[in-house]
Amino acid sequence: MLIRCTCFNGVVVYQSPRLLEMGVKHAFSTRIGGVSRPPFDSLNLGNPADSDDQDAAANISENYRRLLAGLNLPAATRAWVRQVHGCDVAVLGEQPSGPLGLQGEAAGGEVPPEFQGASAADALICSRPNVTATMRIADCVPVLLAAGRGRVVAAVHTGWRGVAADVAGHTIGKLEQMGIKPAEITAAIGPAIGRNFFTVNSDVTAALLQADLAEAVIHDPGQQDRVDLNLAVRRQLARRGVSRMDFGDYCTYRDEAEFFSHRRDRGRTGRMAAVIAPSSTNR
Repeated sequence: MLIRCTCFNGVVVYQSPRLLEMGVKHAFSTRIGGVSRPPFDSLNLGNPADSDDQDAAANISENYRRLLAGLNLPAATRAWVRQVHGCDVAVLGEQPSGPLGLQGEAAGGEVPPEFQGASAADALICSRPNVTATMRIADCVPVLLAAGRGRVVAAVHTGWRGVAADVAGHTIGKLEQMGIKPAEITAAIGPAIGRNFFTVNSDVTAALLQADLAEAVIHDPGQQDRVDLNLAVRRQLARRGVSRMDFGDYCTYRDEAEFFSHRRDRGRTGRMAAVIAPSSTNR
């Protein structure tokens, strides 16, 4: 299970006991503890792309500042990508040579433009000191990964399209290319829309069946199918050899007081974030 934590500044987050034991600073944010006004109240960390309602950039910036300060990461530079519901994996800090592709301390905190929203990807691996990898969510499944005693971390965004494309598995594969064994990886799966509320059409069911995820599809006679995205992601991680996972029975749609939900609020809502920093950032 994840742990619900209230930071010193009132920001409320969920965290993984396993990642905390590793000394990896991370969080799945909630909507509690920020400055934004309805419908973005209050810890909004991103604007909806398909709504005329937009939160002020200054509010979002202040909310990120509060979140990172609450995690004792006030000096960390934030890295993020343009999420497109695909399976591409971006890597920040990788070099052609060196253990685990690690950058030297002198490179810490530097984030090139492609890691400030320019690159299209749905997973971000980071081994650069003083940088926090970020993914935004409002119903999709956020996944945080750590390996190499926390020196290499990743943030992953998995909606149903990302699940069908196995973005989580692609991320594990990329880490393997960097010399990291799946058995060395710890995963935390954050709050997302729950199985009781994620009804889908036949095209979604077909895509998940094609991905060999029939057990994540719930058939109700005379009704639309429903999907357990949390279970689907856990199965994909396990297939790749990841056994250490923290997760819980949280639902962004159901728990309105804690979470934004794109589906519940019909697009007129804010965004949470999954954030994680390499353990070298903690020095």
